[in-house]
Amino acid sequence: SGDGRDLAINTLTYTPGMAIGLDVHARTSGVCFLEVNYKKYILVNIQVWIRDKYLKDSANISNRNYRFNIIKADTNSLGNKRFKIILKSSGNDH
Repeated sequence: SGDGRDLAINTLTYTPGMAIGLDVHARTSGVCFLEVNYKKYILVNIQVWIRDKYLKDSANISNRNYRFNIIKADTNSLGNKRFKIILKSSGNDH
């Protein structure tokens, strides 16, 4: 939230290019996967992208998992500043 409190997102109104911050944590270092579970609720012309500030990378995760590592000793690899989910229109109106 704007005041820094953790929130769980239930539904949001789609805005092209909207960014949704993620706060990721783990009990131990290791490999993690991010998966889009609720595809049936996302319009078919919307692509779900992950922006990874730590790796300086972006990937379309609409149809695949995103694999990443959390390294507990490296605070940049976790927390609320590493990831943003970006929703983009694919240009397909179906």
